[in-house]
Amino acid sequence: MNYNPQSNNVGNIGDIIKHAALVELARLIQGRNPDTCINYLDTHAYLYKSPCTNNRWAGDVQLLAKKYKGYTPYYEIEQSFIQQGHYLCSSALAVKTLKDPRLFLAEKNDVTRATLANQLSEAGVKYTALKHDFKDFLNYTDTSTCGPIFGLIDPFKLNDHEWQGLWQVLSNTLNTIHNPQSDALFIVFNFSKTGTPAWQLPPNNLLNIVGVIKHAPYYLAVYATKNIAGPAQAVLNGLGWDVGEICNRQLI
Repeated sequence: MNYNPQSNNVGNIGDIIKHAALVELARLIQGRNPDTCINYLDTHAYLYKSPCTNNRWAGDVQLLAKKYKGYTPYYEIEQSFIQQGHYLCSSALAVKTLKDPRLFLAEKNDVTRATLANQLSEAGVKYTALKHDFKDFLNYTDTSTCGPIFGLIDPFKLNDHEWQGLWQVLSNTLNTIHNPQSDALFIVFNFSKTGTPAWQLPPNNLLNIVGVIKHAPYYLAVYATKNIAGPAQAVLNGLGWDVGEICNRQLI
């Protein structure tokens, strides 16, 4: 399996919304934990950097930034690299925004994963784990990495069985590397041509939905622990996300 369809979607509007939230929420969780290494989990890491296939990227982000100032930091980080012919993907944005994060990365495409490993090495970036599938994190038991956790669940076209499998992995990961007293945030991505997905709550009471946004066919939600829910909603509000009554009603 050499071809990765993600190559045709680099820098599209779904990417922009997702990556702007990634940058702002990463700044939030690191700012709340200034002297702590954040655990970063990415279920579909793709590459560290890639050519941008959206020729309208700059214009798309600038239009959003005129309405929502929260897009400006993402634009400033990405634009400087695009001018050099490189588009920073999610793991690279996490590295640029977080302070020496512990990277837990998954990428199913074997060729893409090998290229990602090479790119990380060339950039001098160390990772804690680079796996074929997010389910491979089920057996991760190194409690020395216990602390705040920030994750990107992407792509998210999962059936009910896969959803439960995902939360099994996340629950295991949280139980292993997350201090219950510290922060946890997850950006969840969904691609749907049949309308807004029914966002489900995880099968435990640790995480809750704190914001949602749609730009069909792209739908995103953010899940957070209770202690960071309010600050996360303030950040998402600055990006034009819905953090209103529907989301608040689901908070513990």
